[in-house]
Order: sequence, then C-alpha cells, then structure tokens
Amino acid sequence: MDVAAFDAEVNALESAAATASRAREMAHERIVLAFRNQLQRQGPGPSDADLQSFARLALVERALHKEFGHATALAEELRAIQ
Repeated sequence: MDVAAFDAEVNALESAAATASRAREMAHERIVLAFRNQLQRQGPGPSDADLQSFARLALVERALHKEFGHATALAEELRAIQ
C-alpha cells in the first residue's frame, strides 16, 4: 500500500475525530446551559432529543478516536516494513 495514501487516510481520521470532539463539547455546553437555566427558573432543561444527540455524538467520537488509534498503529507498522 502507498504510505502517502495511508497517511492521508490517517490525517482524515484525525480531523474527523477532532471535529467529533468539538461537536460533542458544544452539545455538552448546550446541555449544561439548559440545566443551569432550568435551575434558575429561566427556561426548560435539555430536551430528550438534546440528550440523545449528545450520547450519539459521544459514541461517534469514541469510535473515530479508536479507529484513528488503530490507523496510526498500522501506519507505524507500514513504515517499519518499508
């Protein structure tokens, strides 16, 4: 396999994992704000959809980071072979 092509794939996975992390962090901030507003009687708490979306984002983030870790290990093995 072409090392440069594999490196590009690893970089794409790293970028996707970072994007997923930012999306999950933003969702977390919205949920915290909604709970804060609820406690201060300034609005409703987070919706079930907000919480479900956060959980899905966390799962996707975890899967992408795991895949990135595997791809990084494979890239190191590929470099060692060549």
